[in-house]
Amino acid sequence: MPLPKQLPSSPLPATGRPVLLYTGTISRTWGIFRAIGTWQRINKEIPTDLVVAGFTFDTELLKAIEEIVSASGLNQNFFLIGGYEYVPFEMILSLIQQCTAGLAFYRIQDHIRDRIPTKFYEFMAAGKPLFFSSNPAWNEMNNKWNFGTSVEFPASDDTIWQMAAILRESGKSKPKEIPPEAWSWAAEEPELISLLDGLWES
Repeated sequence: MPLPKQLPSSPLPATGRPVLLYTGTISRTWGIFRAIGTWQRINKEIPTDLVVAGFTFDTELLKAIEEIVSASGLNQNFFLIGGYEYVPFEMILSLIQQCTAGLAFYRIQDHIRDRIPTKFYEFMAAGKPLFFSSNPAWNEMNNKWNFGTSVEFPASDDTIWQMAAILRESGKSKPKEIPPEAWSWAAEEPELISLLDGLWES
């Protein structure tokens, strides 16, 4: 999946703090409360921003998020892009390129257990580390390509410390280069074309 050559500017905050990015559907199943809870704990180790860029129909969910963030006293470190409005895909890609690390704390259910979310490939293409829910299929993928950190929930204090350390180091280094065969459609193109040719001939 090649990134567009020109990406639109994004409202990513220029605070000087590391930025954790949650993208996509805002929902409990997609791990929004895990993301917020983890971010709050990381802030005890290193001041960190959380950017949530996505959409939800659930107005009560957004109110709950606002209340949790307000109660934490971290309002100045939290940014919502979208919410009641869809966020253009190009904007998501721009945010990924500018963030420090991504969050993919899905609640593992049957419909996602053996699938690789698109988000994984997006962060791999940008060379940005991804913190994700522990899941055998994803752990195996990470063992091969080393694109992020698997997190068991509830996250231990040691895990939070490790994530904070990664954020500190990520701010000092260039994005990690992950080979295109890990995330690009080009690597799968010959096999897909062969499969389609076989279907058309039958």
